[in-house]
Amino acid sequence: MTCAHGVGNRIIQKIFNYPGETVHRHFHRVLVAMNKLAIDVIKPHPNYNDGVGYHKTRNERYLSFFKDCIGTIDGTHVAARLPRRQEITYFGRKGYAT
Repeated sequence: MTCAHGVGNRIIQKIFNYPGETVHRHFHRVLVAMNKLAIDVIKPHPNYNDGVGYHKTRNERYLSFFKDCIGTIDGTHVAARLPRRQEITYFGRKGYAT
């Protein structure tokens, strides 16, 4: 729940009735496992930067900005800091710029 939904430690404690130290310890065990999994599973296509394979570049206009980016996870929104006049354009469903 913490990794997928961003639920905090204190909420997990209440939902599952576990002390904070136990939740913390198991959360970090999951992070270590995900890091090990990422080495083998989460990697781009070998020719990613050439626009070959399943990461084919969709719009050449943006290639200069994202040339060396590995990729994104669909549906992931990252908080962004923008000038006040541009924030409204990038507001997400959570009520902040993403």
